[in-house]
Amino acid sequence: MKLINNIAILLLISHIISSQLYGMPQGDKINKKPELSYKRIGSQCCFGNYTGLLIAIGGFYIGDFLADHIDYIHQWDGQITGFTLGAIIGNTISIYAIGNIGNETGSFWATLGGSLMGSLPFIIYGCHDISYFFGINATCSIGSIIGFNLTRRYDKSTTALISIKEGQLAFGSPVLSLRPNPYDKNDIIKSMDIINMRF
Repeated sequence: MKLINNIAILLLISHIISSQLYGMPQGDKINKKPELSYKRIGSQCCFGNYTGLLIAIGGFYIGDFLADHIDYIHQWDGQITGFTLGAIIGNTISIYAIGNIGNETGSFWATLGGSLMGSLPFIIYGCHDISYFFGINATCSIGSIIGFNLTRRYDKSTTALISIKEGQLAFGSPVLSLRPNPYDKNDIIKSMDIINMRF
């Protein structure tokens, strides 16, 4: 129990510190669109594809399980439907989470819409070989990135671990990363960010 209390206190302290480090932008900067960060887009692409593929594989097996236990669902249809939904949901959530690091945010619904639009060519064309699995994951990722970055803006709201404001539910999670300094083996590079997700 003491360990859980210590972890909770550490998360709260790191959240307060990260809120101070990455507070709201000041003045005219709030109304301007943030500059496009190719590092952030690269992170969204890599993390989105990886997470989307993992969740899609999970969806494939869930669809397979449901097809085994529901008589009117064909085995292949259950697997493809599960994979497709997993790719759409996995890419949307991971790209939205990466995009919300720091003091920027975008529209969750635009990110989801982009993922759906990216999957449409493969849904319409259908699954004929293994290229479907990689293709739909890649196009969902590209669509989500476009949808998020079209609505990207500075975050005007206050950060909190859990917040219900103006009918929106928001979760915030502090992230502390430590990595060795490549130029000095006795030094550690520390960085703190907060990931916000709003629904």
